[in-house]
Amino acid sequence: MRRWGAYAGVVAANVLYTFGPLHWNHFALPLSAAVAMFAAVFLIGLFFSVLYRRSGNLWLVAVFHALGNAYLISGVAPAQPA
Repeated sequence: MRRWGAYAGVVAANVLYTFGPLHWNHFALPLSAAVAMFAAVFLIGLFFSVLYRRSGNLWLVAVFHALGNAYLISGVAPAQPA
């Protein structure tokens, strides 16, 4: 962010995390599902970055991330196609 400014820095970091090693498993999905997953990951990342920039509280972002992960892992969310 220091080099490119707030907006470009947030978008660049978000792109790197969206297509980073933690989300490589989405490349194995059919194209329509992969595009949807990458779009969702990107938008959630933007939400987290805006939440952090506005609140200045990383714990708030961590709690939202943990709640989202718990929702996905709990089995409440619909299963992804194999």
